[in-house]
Amino acid sequence: MRVIDWTSKAASFLGGVATFVIMALVAFDVLMRYFLNEPQLFVDEVVSFLQVLVVFWGLAHTFRGGGHIRVDLVTAYLPGRVRGWLRVVTLVVGIALLGVIAWVTAQSAWTAYRYGRVSAVMLYPNYRGLMGERTWGKGTVQSMIPLEGGKSLLKLTIASYWRPSGENIHHMPDATPKDRWGVTPDEGYEVPMTEQEYAAFRKYRSERDLIGSVPPAEESTAAAQSPASAFTDRPLQRAAEYLRGKVDEGKYSRPILGRFRK
Repeated sequence: MRVIDWTSKAASFLGGVATFVIMALVAFDVLMRYFLNEPQLFVDEVVSFLQVLVVFWGLAHTFRGGGHIRVDLVTAYLPGRVRGWLRVVTLVVGIALLGVIAWVTAQSAWTAYRYGRVSAVMLYPNYRGLMGERTWGKGTVQSMIPLEGGKSLLKLTIASYWRPSGENIHHMPDATPKDRWGVTPDEGYEVPMTEQEYAAFRKYRSERDLIGSVPPAEESTAAAQSPASAFTDRPLQRAAEYLRGKVDEGKYSRPILGRFRK
């Protein structure tokens, strides 16, 4: 009994600490948002994680102290012995239900781990590696607005892309290579392409995306004889090697490889 009492009290204390952390994070986000115009996007996600801990850490202590709400509209009129047996049955059903919930949650967590799923904002836990080379830094969206009855157009920027950290990925005119713009591969996963590879890639894409240039009956033969079919996508190959390594480690399941199995 002492172990149960100590465990419930410890869980209740940790739930209180998590509640205090939630209040501190929300206050920090409000101050950064309204006074410095720098919203902390990670706060919403961290707070949602902590809320789960607050609920489940507080359950044991509340149950131990008999603080859970009970509806005794019917049971109050039952004999004491019947109420006792009814309480035992409800406890057994509750334990079974919690067991099912725990099992389903464990299965969901294991599936997320195998497939490398990450959270929406913080990308946690980050099982995957970003590979290739740095992007161009095009982080804006434009809309064409017709003017003068369609005789001219106004190109207006209406949106931009931002990292979860709140940084703009667009390459500004005065940006330097050391600045944070675009999307940069993880360390050790850089796969730079040469000018010759870029030329081969553009030719490959132009022939691949050209519709109706080859009759359907001759597509496979033409593709096999096309110089573009010799193009080797090294970043894609590196990504496939990475996924195969994760499969061998048991972190990903086979279906994630898709067409990269061979």
